Amino acid sequence: MKSLFIYIGIFGFSPLFATAEELKLTTPRGAEVNVSTTFPDLGIEKAPVLVIAPGQGYHMDLPLVKDLATKAAQNGFIVYRFNWNYFTAEPQGQPSGDLHKEIEDMQTVIAHAKADSRVDSSRVVIAGKSLGTWVSYPIFVQDNSILGLILMTPICTDPNTNRAIGEESYPALAAQTRPIAMILGNQDPLCSVPMLYDFLKNTKGNVSLNVFAGGHSLTFGKPDDPANAERDAKNIEATVNATAQWARILVGK
Repeated sequence: MKSLFIYIGIFGFSPLFATAEELKLTTPRGAEVNVSTTFPDLGIEKAPVLVIAPGQGYHMDLPLVKDLATKAAQNGFIVYRFNWNYFTAEPQGQPSGDLHKEIEDMQTVIAHAKADSRVDSSRVVIAGKSLGTWVSYPIFVQDNSILGLILMTPICTDPNTNRAIGEESYPALAAQTRPIAMILGNQDPLCSVPMLYDFLKNTKGNVSLNVFAGGHSLTFGKPDDPANAERDAKNIEATVNATAQWARILVGK
């Protein structure tokens, strides 16, 4: 299914016509993954690509994922966002114990994106939200062709014990040298900011860290609380603007 719409140009870009496609991809194990792709009309120019993995229940049409996709497309990216197979299954399931199925889901989307004739396969950036950070990180480590990684609301604290788990979540992150961006809220119970600072102290200077206000979804209070709606929207807008700008600079846009 396709739809045609217009993005308003920013950062000096002219307005771009963009097309959205809804896809269903099949993984090697035979599972179905629902994907939404947005690409600007760039003529014969090949574009960088951003692949965004959702959270455990934070699906691809919720603001952090969907709005980042929109902003990145405004910046000239082809964007693939998707839902985990377990999330759209009937009945809805749960992530696999070691996340091997979710890794396969994301690898299937990345492979499809790299094979897209409109994509510049030398400028691939991947992102994950929450659970998606646990999936996207090992893929990034294993695939040297991926230019950069965005970890949105990473998990570095066990909220039950208040124990630091950054190294468990992202093993040997300090050994990585390719660009990584981390985006989180300063009141996120799943990632204490002091714990994250301590975890990052031995990194190579390749990690960009943006700390905004808010909790694990970069929002305030209960989800969909009308009293916080405007503040939530502005906070998410600031978050996705900064994240998309980081990606834009990374790929040389």
